[in-house]
Amino acid sequence: MKTRILTISLFLIILVGSFLIITSSCRERAKSENQEQNIGGPCSFSDIPGYAIIQAIEEAPADQYNCPNDPVEVRYNFFPDDSNSVKNYRFPDWSDENRRLTIGAGMNPPREWVERESLLVEQRYQCIRHEIQEGTCTPVYFEFPEIDFSKAGELCY
Repeated sequence: MKTRILTISLFLIILVGSFLIITSSCRERAKSENQEQNIGGPCSFSDIPGYAIIQAIEEAPADQYNCPNDPVEVRYNFFPDDSNSVKNYRFPDWSDENRRLTIGAGMNPPREWVERESLLVEQRYQCIRHEIQEGTCTPVYFEFPEIDFSKAGELCY
């Protein structure tokens, strides 16, 4: 009886050990293949320089994705430096008008940050429209090089 238990125990130890070795080598192979193929990225974008004019700074609607600390909704319109570039947009249905300026993962920013950055209605800010050319990232996003977003997150909470 003891011999049978020892045989089964030895068999289980060998089986578990083999399983661990095989899965470990598969994991390492998958990791190196992902690094070589860079699955899901990187993304490349074309840049369309221009400017944005803030249209409104208002109380953020409660049903939107908001910072918990006194959120405001900031709306702007984008204008490319070269008005002819609109004809060459890769995503012409992605509107340049009535855009929301957001922070983090798309939250309306806190009022304190908006005030610290001196964001004002009818004020003009440098802005770049980025349109994806390759990869699986967001197709279009807008960047404000003159605005410091580094403190927005901490003021949000």
